[in-house]
Amino acid sequence: MYGKSFNKGRDIYNSLIGETDEAKITTNSAKSLEMFMLASEFKPDDPTTYNIQTTLLIKFQRDTTAALATLDKGLSFNGENTTLLMQKALILEDLGYLDEAEAVHQKAYASDPIAHARPMADFLLKKGKNDEAIAIYQSALEKDPTNEDLYFNLGLAYQGLEFWEKALEMFQNVMASSPDNIIVIQQIGDLYMQTKDYGSAEYYYRMLTDKDPNNAIFIKKLARSIYFQPGRQEEGQALFDSAKHYE
Repeated sequence: MYGKSFNKGRDIYNSLIGETDEAKITTNSAKSLEMFMLASEFKPDDPTTYNIQTTLLIKFQRDTTAALATLDKGLSFNGENTTLLMQKALILEDLGYLDEAEAVHQKAYASDPIAHARPMADFLLKKGKNDEAIAIYQSALEKDPTNEDLYFNLGLAYQGLEFWEKALEMFQNVMASSPDNIIVIQQIGDLYMQTKDYGSAEYYYRMLTDKDPNNAIFIKKLARSIYFQPGRQEEGQALFDSAKHYE
């Protein structure tokens, strides 16, 4: 009965992919959820059924209360399952229950420090716990030394602590492998603005406007970097005013 319920739930779930009819989405998501709930009754220690139920409840039913209850039920059988813990932590974050979310992240990280290193560190970074985030990012990079996201987020953590040189080093590591990464180019420009190195900020902001010359945000950033340089106020103001044409 478990296999039959699971397979039927999966087939209905797959039918939702690409579906645009709201009535069908509502009906079929409810049917799929019913099948996976039945499957979990036959095999209550299978974390996959709770994982999919939670996805259905969040994505289609938009019922966070039921989703949390489902995860708690799944975790009662699989207390250290990092997938279920991660889902619960993210829901708690979205609801603004940050202390509760941190406790769940910590439990997932303790259970699997390799797989959960980045989510744990990312969460700590959001909470402004940069020192703790840095330690975890560094540990994760020892195991995954080519991960650009880890370098970038470690740079953000250093930047938050005003460790400018270390932050710049992390961002430049990303640029070395992805020289056209607009996000990191912008971040380097912003870092130079924070340190009042306006000439260097201008260099990176020009890289942005070269790639996207009609982007008002990039033009304004470039204008500010020019405006604060001695004798270039008029040039900066004129460029800033020109950005209005692209807003």
